[in-house]
Amino acid sequence: MSKSEPSRDRPAERMLQERHEGPPGVGWREQFIGGSREAEAAAFEDFARQINEIQARQDPMPRRALHAKAHMGINNAEFRVVEDLPPGFDVPPFLPGAIMKATVRLSSAAGRYEHDRKPDMRGLAVRVSSGAGTSHDFLMTNAPASHARDARQFMLAAVANSDPSRLRALLALLKGIGVRETLRMLRVVRQSSRPIDSLATETYWSRAAMSWGGIAVRFLMRPSQETLRATLPGVDHTDHNYLRLELARRLRKGPLTFEFCVQCYVNEQVTPIEDGAAEWSEAVTSPIKLGELVIPQQDLQSIEAKLTEVEIEKLEFSPWNTTELFRPLGNLNRARAPVYESGAAFRAGRKHHDA
Repeated sequence: MSKSEPSRDRPAERMLQERHEGPPGVGWREQFIGGSREAEAAAFEDFARQINEIQARQDPMPRRALHAKAHMGINNAEFRVVEDLPPGFDVPPFLPGAIMKATVRLSSAAGRYEHDRKPDMRGLAVRVSSGAGTSHDFLMTNAPASHARDARQFMLAAVANSDPSRLRALLALLKGIGVRETLRMLRVVRQSSRPIDSLATETYWSRAAMSWGGIAVRFLMRPSQETLRATLPGVDHTDHNYLRLELARRLRKGPLTFEFCVQCYVNEQVTPIEDGAAEWSEAVTSPIKLGELVIPQQDLQSIEAKLTEVEIEKLEFSPWNTTELFRPLGNLNRARAPVYESGAAFRAGRKHHDA
C-alpha cells in the first residue's frame, strides 16, 4: 500500500492538470486554516490529541472515535471500472474494464454502539486493491454535505458529541462557533441523522473533494436499479442490530451493486473545495459513472464471514491510503491524515508519534 502525504511539490498532479486544461474539474486551489501550512499543521496536531481524549473515555476499550459500530465487513467484493471511461479519467489503476478486489465496511457514524433505530448517519468505507502493491480508500457517508464547514468545526462537534451532558455540549458549540453556526450545524445534523430501513438502498457521498489525476471531484456510491428493485420480507426493527440482519438476508438471496460516480469541480462559488458544508448540487455538476462496486452473494452469518469481519475491524481506513494522483483535497481531508493516524494508533496501543 502506498500512503500519500500532503506536499508542496506535486509534479505528477501539475502534469495532469495541464493535460486536462479546459474541462470541468480544473482551476481549483486549496487554502490553509490559519493562513499557512504551518499554522494548519499545529491545529491538526491538537485535533489528533482531542481524538485520543475521546477514545480514552470509551469503555471498556478504545475503539473508533467515529463509526464505531460495524454492520458488515467483507473482503470479497469487486470494483469494476466501466469500459467507456470519459476522457481524462483513465488514471491507473482505474483503466477501462479493470476489475479489482475490494474490502467493504458499512457502519453507523456514532462513536458508541447504539440501537440501529436511533437516528444517525451511516458510513461506507471501500478499499480498492490494484494488485500492483497499491490500494485506494474511499470513505463516504449517507449525507451529501458535512455538518461542519471545516476541520475546526468538525472537531468541536466531535468533542461536544462525546460529552454525556447535552447542556455542556451545546455550550461548547456556542462558545466555539457562535449562535448562527451552532443552529445551522444542529439543523443539518437533525436532517442527516435518521433511522433507515436498509444500508443497501442508501446513497453515500464523500462530502469532501479529491484529485482524480488533477481533476477535482467529489464521489458517491448509489445503489443500482437492480438492488433498489429487490424485494425482501421486512425485518424486526425492534432488534438492536436489524440493519445487519437485513443485509444478511439480502446477500443470502443475491449480490448487491452500487454505482461509483464522480462530480467535477466547477468553481469556488458552486463547488467549493474548502467548505465541507456546501453540497455539490447535481443540477450544477451531474454525476459521472466511472465504475461499480459488486458485493457478491454470501452468508454473513457463517463462521468464516465473522472471522473476516474481525480482521477488517483491525484495518485503518483513511482517504490518505492512496497514491499521489488521487490526493484528498480540502482542510477536512488534510486533517484526516494526522487525526485518523492518531486514532488508529491509540486503538492499537501505540503512541500517535510512533504511528
